[in-house]
Amino acid sequence: ELGRATSTLDGLALAWGCCEALLRVGAFTVAATHMNRLCELAALYPNVKTGFLAVELRSDGLEFLYTLQSGRRVVEHYGLQLAAVAGLPSKVLQGARILARELRAKEERSATCHGAGDQEEGQDEVNRSLRTVYSIAHRLTCLKGSSLPNEQLRDCLLGLQQEAKTSEFVTL
Repeated sequence: ELGRATSTLDGLALAWGCCEALLRVGAFTVAATHMNRLCELAALYPNVKTGFLAVELRSDGLEFLYTLQSGRRVVEHYGLQLAAVAGLPSKVLQGARILARELRAKEERSATCHGAGDQEEGQDEVNRSLRTVYSIAHRLTCLKGSSLPNEQLRDCLLGLQQEAKTSEFVTL
């Protein structure tokens, strides 16, 4: 970490850049992070694999299974659950849970103000198409700023091209 004043986006950008630098030199690397967005590197680079350490969610807390599993798993409010296991005071956790619910509700209200609610017939297909197009465009934008060798860049572009060819799109 470069410092406590590093913003979330700056930290993500720095971590992304470091990962790409390691990819360029072909280094075999294992990285542990809380930055779920770094898992998007696996969609861009065929040699990147994601994994997570399994944890079982229980009513009384978390049980760490100490096994590495393939893929990505996002556990809602994992940080709050982990804080409870770490022994943070219940009053602190209670306040944090309330704030997390309020922030989530605000985020959902913001999303509905930007066009949700038009659930006409066929809207699901349109949303799916838009998500696919956004995903491909996002990865193309990431590749634009990449300093990958031409051969790796070509492989990534061919993968995106294949994904676009095999996806079904709804014409608006």
